[in-house]
Amino acid sequence: MGRGLSLTVYIYDAEVADIPDGGDTIPACEQFEEAKHDVLNAGYQDPKVISQRLVRLVPPGDPPLVREAQFEYEREGRSTISYLWLTGVSKNFVKLRFSLDRALSDEVADARKAVLTALGTTLKAQLAPVDPNAKPAGSSISLAMNDNQDDMTTGFTYAIVQTAFLEKSPDAGPVCGGFYVPGFPEELATLRGVIEMQQSGMKSAFAKRLANIDAAGYLEEFVWMDMHREAWGTQPPDGLDLGNYKSWKKKNLRNFKPPALGGISIDHPRPMPIESLEAP
Repeated sequence: MGRGLSLTVYIYDAEVADIPDGGDTIPACEQFEEAKHDVLNAGYQDPKVISQRLVRLVPPGDPPLVREAQFEYEREGRSTISYLWLTGVSKNFVKLRFSLDRALSDEVADARKAVLTALGTTLKAQLAPVDPNAKPAGSSISLAMNDNQDDMTTGFTYAIVQTAFLEKSPDAGPVCGGFYVPGFPEELATLRGVIEMQQSGMKSAFAKRLANIDAAGYLEEFVWMDMHREAWGTQPPDGLDLGNYKSWKKKNLRNFKPPALGGISIDHPRPMPIESLEAP
């Protein structure tokens, strides 16, 4: 494009079928996260993600939104500003990498606007008509199905408590959607929510057992040892009394095995900030 500037455009399908239009979709999010990883591991010196958001193509409009990440890094001894844009259109992914020397930083805003304007003009004719009957994205509950009504009741309650938590803290959800795997503090808080519902009248033998464990002062230890998830790692949080819990467990939880509780699956990416209509 000129001295100190480069623009590369990729159009591909990554062997993904029926790629939806726009950047705020699970397939686009997955490709975006992979592309970010590639930039951060491309051998540049001191690479950093400066910002991430969904941007409107210029002139501003609604479809399609494009995922944007801005990077800074050193390349061949030169400080560089770089953008990654990714969206879906016409059953393909469209990915752009735009980089310029920091010495040209006064031109960043105008250059970015020019690229997005050209992209919007090019993609506009390729967009599929908006489906007025399309269902909004949401979450689905996944239960561990068996013949035990108590386990099903507890599993449903567990998923409802998780859903309420994610509605209040959407940034805790999986980046690109999918099955939600809570961290240790979130799992602990969810099970405390199950206990509260049991104390409010829900009939569940497992929830009653949880309440007894909590009353004995070992709920944290129980969650860490008996509800452990691989994603938590092997180093227990500070303050857990695992030795005394093991002794207590032998006397009070003999032959007890927690039921499979299921969880929730989210069919949309984690929310990202959207560029305002007033943005330059």
